[in-house]
Formats: sequence, structure tokens, C-alpha cells
Amino acid sequence: MSVARIPLRVVFYYEEDAWVARCLEFDLIGIGESQEEALRMLAEAIELQAQATFRSGNVDNLYSPAEGKYLAMWARGRHLAVGELQIQSNEPAIEGIDAREFCDGGLQSA
Repeated sequence: MSVARIPLRVVFYYEEDAWVARCLEFDLIGIGESQEEALRMLAEAIELQAQATFRSGNVDNLYSPAEGKYLAMWARGRHLAVGELQIQSNEPAIEGIDAREFCDGGLQSA
């Protein structure tokens, strides 16, 4: 299996007294008391999903994009420089993240 090069988009939003970091390409989340902690938890979720995907050989298991409302939140969000997303797996190779913070009174119903 060849290595995929994937740039990731992450939207941060505050919900129920915690920060949520949602990866739009994989629809995975990390939750924490800070954006940095939420991003670390997201990195763990992506790593676990990637490991399970490549063990099973089912690449479609990894690529499950987030709902449109989260894409809209990212598009309307403020650009953030939050550091690197550290993933231990060599497949896929994460090429970096584009992170944005959405602040608009929480999630709107779709």
C-alpha cells in the first residue's frame, strides 16, 4: 500500500465547557480543557484510526469526512497557529494542519 499524503483541516469550537478539535477529513474529534489538549486528543484518535485502518487493509475506513455544518464552521472560522499535529503512523503521512477557531455561540442545528 502506498503512503498517502494528507493535509488536514481542524476546526476548534467550545461546547459544554470543553474545547473540541474536529478533523474535517476523518470526522474524528479530540476534547480537552484547552485547544492544545483537544489537539493532542485528536492526534491520538487519528493515530488509532490509522492503525486500525492499515491493519484491516480497509482504507475507506479512514476517509469519512465531517458533516457540512462543520465544513461551514471551518470556512467561517478565524485562522489559528496551534502547532504541529503529531501522528506516529507512517501511513498516511500527515503534511500539516490548517486550524481555525469557530466562535458563534455554539453549534447551529442543521
